[in-house]
Amino acid sequence: MLKNIALLASLGANAVLLALSLLGSDTTIASVPPAAFGARAAIARHGSDDAGTYYRGLRALGLDEHEARLLLGAEFEARAMSRLRAPPDRYWEPGRAELAKFSEEVAAAQAAARAKIEAGLGASAERAPELARLFRPLSPRFEFLSAQEQIALQLWRLRHAPEGAPVERVGPEPRPLGADRSRDELAQLSEVLPAAAAFEVAVRDSALAEQLRSSGAKFTERDFRDTYSLLTDVAAARNPETQLAQRRRLRSMLGADRFDRVWAIRDPLAAVVRDVSHDRGLDDADALRAYGVLNASQERLTELAASGDFKSERAIAAAQAIARDEQTDLTRAVGEDSARAILNARSAYFVALSRTGAASGAGTASQ
Repeated sequence: MLKNIALLASLGANAVLLALSLLGSDTTIASVPPAAFGARAAIARHGSDDAGTYYRGLRALGLDEHEARLLLGAEFEARAMSRLRAPPDRYWEPGRAELAKFSEEVAAAQAAARAKIEAGLGASAERAPELARLFRPLSPRFEFLSAQEQIALQLWRLRHAPEGAPVERVGPEPRPLGADRSRDELAQLSEVLPAAAAFEVAVRDSALAEQLRSSGAKFTERDFRDTYSLLTDVAAARNPETQLAQRRRLRSMLGADRFDRVWAIRDPLAAVVRDVSHDRGLDDADALRAYGVLNASQERLTELAASGDFKSERAIAAAQAIARDEQTDLTRAVGEDSARAILNARSAYFVALSRTGAASGAGTASQ
């Protein structure tokens, strides 16, 4: 009799620990049957690492198959994950080697737990709904999402997988991401997730977020989030005045160097400047300075265009002054010969772009 009372007391004391363990593996207390509380402590006395032995011990305590599999999965996953510690979520910085390593560790720990359960219960374990949490694990990267939201995100990714990654690639280097594409990513995520959750996913795991991280601009978290928000602002799509306001806000927030690095990810001209610079033996810092000169001139020309004064003598004189300043600043930055080569390459790029646009318009009109 005394032994039975001691066992009941032990089972009761371990009920809270079991509940916390189950909650830690995304299993709610409501889904755990009352008979399961305390079973973990009774089996754990034997220290069994064999899933079959553990499962049979649970059944011997009176749990049915559903209850035993539910508790088995929670216990073996808790054991596998107990030694892992997630790194800080520094999603605004490039590299994220710690996060990649942690993801690999989680995957390996879950795989080990799955192997043990399959060895003990057989191949049917993979199809058991009570073990879906372990055999179809949700991403550890998005802990702020509910299980339903994570599933919605996974389904969205499966639907978009055939199209490939949103980063357009030609050769070994990514081409600048179009502003429309980056906005579309966020808009599409917002169709399957609440707006706030969609933003949190996109700012961590989207083509634009990755390009911001790899731009070379060293962000704070606040800068990263604000920059992402500005670059996905639908209002700035094709309105020159709104785009100017967007540029000014970014430049004010980031400073000239970081602004040029960020703007380069969406400006195809940056790739033209970089290629010519490298051909002439200039390094990345030289290429960035050269692009910064052209980028500043483009902003001045956009301001002139936004004024609505295109053909007056004043406007023509202003445009000529911008061109002279650009050539002077570019020569100062990279030398006369390289400046001339970059300006010629830019002219050739815009001519080719205009021809492509004209051909596209003619093709549309003929249809």
